[in-house]
Amino acid sequence: AARLFFETCGISGGASIKICKNIPTSAGLGGGSADAAAVILGLDSLYNTRLSYEKLCDMAVKLGADVPFFINGGWMRAQGIGEVLTACKPLEKGYILLAKADKKPSAKEMYRLIDQNQTVLPETLNVIDAIENNDIEKLCDNLYNAFETVWNESTLKEKMLQLSPLAVSLTGSGPTFFALFENYQKAKQAYDILKAENITCFITTPQEKSIIFE
Repeated sequence: AARLFFETCGISGGASIKICKNIPTSAGLGGGSADAAAVILGLDSLYNTRLSYEKLCDMAVKLGADVPFFINGGWMRAQGIGEVLTACKPLEKGYILLAKADKKPSAKEMYRLIDQNQTVLPETLNVIDAIENNDIEKLCDNLYNAFETVWNESTLKEKMLQLSPLAVSLTGSGPTFFALFENYQKAKQAYDILKAENITCFITTPQEKSIIFE
């Protein structure tokens, strides 16, 4: 990401970059892509290049299909290969518990399996309507991930469903699942139960931006 930034901008400078990973690797949570976007945005700020959003995204997609999302983050409808983004009104309530399964097939293998099957696709417009109307019940009714048809990791999902969430679904091609809760107390109770079983898990809330500089 740094090399691409300097080459694109014709800058011969450099930067010292230290990465402290909090998002687990190979979790389907976009940790590496978020790091790449942060480097682009950070260098744009440090070198005062003031690149347009479009220019930043043009660079980002060269690094990965989901990197443009992290240039802004928030709630987005992604089309194309993931680089065609339309902003949605953010969901304003709910707590999200993330829990990572131990392992899964590679994303490449899961895409191959998806291509081999007649896969039912999610009702995207219903999800967008639910988010924009802050209708968490409708959102939960329409949560669906086609990858679960080719990787049915039922053990962790069943554990999470027993913790009284509003809904549970897979993130991307996994291996992380997310559960929605209406309040922090219920999310924390679920977190404590999973943590006691040495399951990697986190509690988070809906965010309006992906990269925040402090």
